Amino acid sequence: MYATLRAPLSAPNRYFVIIFLVSCAMLAGFTYTLYQQSKEREKYDQLTIQSYENIRLFKHILELTIDIETGQRGYLLTKSREFLQPYYAGLANIDPTFALVRKKIRSPKQIAQLDDTIQKSRAWRLYVIRQIQAFENSASTGLTVGDLRTSKDLMDDVRLSVDTFITSERELLKTRTEISRHKQKQYFLTLFLGALLAVGGLLVANFIIMGLVARSRKTDEQLARILETYGLLLESLKDGIYDFYPLSGTIHFSKSYCELLGYAKHEIPEDVEMVRRMVHPADLPRALEVLEKYQRHEITDYYATFRMRHKDGSWRWILSRGVGTWNQQDQMTRLIGIHTDITEQKQREEALRQVNEEMESFIYIASHDMRAPLVNLKGFAGEIGTVLEEAKPLLEPCITTLPKKEQAKLQQAFEEDIPEALTFIKSGVERMDSLTNAILDLSRIGRRQVRLESVDTQALVQRCLDSLAYELSQRGIDMDVGPMPNVVSDPIILEQVFGNIIDNAIKYLAPERKGRIRIHGRNLQDEVEFCVEDNGRGIALADHKKVFDIFRRASNSGDVRGVGMGMAYVKASIRKLGGTIWFDSTLGKGTCFYFTIPAWEDKRAELHAMEDAA
Repeated sequence: MYATLRAPLSAPNRYFVIIFLVSCAMLAGFTYTLYQQSKEREKYDQLTIQSYENIRLFKHILELTIDIETGQRGYLLTKSREFLQPYYAGLANIDPTFALVRKKIRSPKQIAQLDDTIQKSRAWRLYVIRQIQAFENSASTGLTVGDLRTSKDLMDDVRLSVDTFITSERELLKTRTEISRHKQKQYFLTLFLGALLAVGGLLVANFIIMGLVARSRKTDEQLARILETYGLLLESLKDGIYDFYPLSGTIHFSKSYCELLGYAKHEIPEDVEMVRRMVHPADLPRALEVLEKYQRHEITDYYATFRMRHKDGSWRWILSRGVGTWNQQDQMTRLIGIHTDITEQKQREEALRQVNEEMESFIYIASHDMRAPLVNLKGFAGEIGTVLEEAKPLLEPCITTLPKKEQAKLQQAFEEDIPEALTFIKSGVERMDSLTNAILDLSRIGRRQVRLESVDTQALVQRCLDSLAYELSQRGIDMDVGPMPNVVSDPIILEQVFGNIIDNAIKYLAPERKGRIRIHGRNLQDEVEFCVEDNGRGIALADHKKVFDIFRRASNSGDVRGVGMGMAYVKASIRKLGGTIWFDSTLGKGTCFYFTIPAWEDKRAELHAMEDAA
């Protein structure tokens, strides 16, 4: 085959893709959940560490406060400046430690507690500093009980405030520790469940994939058999397959396409210009016109006949059919189809056409030549009648001299036998002349060229009725002409068809009831249908096969003038237009003649192709 067959994504492959996408989505969701839980756990771990750090810093503040108090009391009691070293160290480090704590806390409640502790600590430190300053300035020998009590009270307030903060921080630490422990449990539980789901998902996916693989193998085997059958079918066909891409101008051929024209696969370049050069110059414009009309959607089916040169130099008739695809810009992107060699069919058609022409010529010549002796026979019969009339007065004196018996014989011959024989001769000649004229008319149909033009069918039928107006009026016939679609056809042939059918409907109306004729038409998919319906005598079932035969008439038509050529002429005319004719009839009730003609409006190219082929 000229191209690799590419099937769309199979059902197993779609399942694989779906399973993969679902697994990816689950993995992504699981990973995101673990990430969020890890972030939450890390957050509470940091908060726990921060609580420990805050407790440590407040204990350090308490230690600094005790160092300040111890140094102050030692100095005041001993007057030794060695005790001022922890005192000054405590004063220097306590405010930076408070500042460090402030950076680490975010709770408004803790900030308020810290501000209260700082305020109390500063008040106590200020009191301690003033005591030392007063001691150094006044050279006092010691502290009073009141001073110690005040210092103790301030120190107790600071200690209580620090203990309150530490207690609240420990409660917060406990809460954060519990939350952190809970987050850790959630994290491990999620990890466990995720692993469990992953294992379960893998097991389920494995079972599904095993089932899909089994189905895929079965499908692949079926597809392989289908492709094998398709390949064998293509190999068995003698038709050539082509694949044309108009936008790029490329075309691909099957092996059978090349063999159709006597070439090997590598001997024909896959070039559309090469194909055009192989088409007969006289057929190329018409072939391109059909292709362009199909591309523009002016015709619904791509169907073209043309000649292509064979490798041996001969011309082969090709029937090209195809189906196209268009893009969003309404440009044809692809045309794939088949070329069929119809050379033998064309040769048989040509031979049949020649036989038909010879037959038509023979019928025409025979019918034409038969008229000459008929005319002579009719003329000489007339002459005999004239001579007889002239001779009768001259022979009467002689007849009276003969015996009675001979007189009677002569009188019967001159007055009865000879005139009767001449009447039979004249009637037979006239009938033969009518039959000869009918045969001539029928033979002319085959040689007549169809001339298509737009036809107002309503007006055409009305012209037929106008020509029969006298008989319609005399017989009191009710006419009902329904909506008639306009057509593209040969108006002369179509008028003759309607005229013959309507004339027959009038002639074969039942004398015992009022005549009624209804004419109507309708558009079908690819053709137009007309109907002429009457309530006349009808046609017996045994006579149905005679209706369209030459010189055959129904058994109940003996009192109606005719030679049995009208419906044969109508059938030949309808066939000339490319249509069909049939009828429904019930004896004693009436007849309905139907006929169709092609809707040539969209198929003129096909008609031209048919005329050219003919």
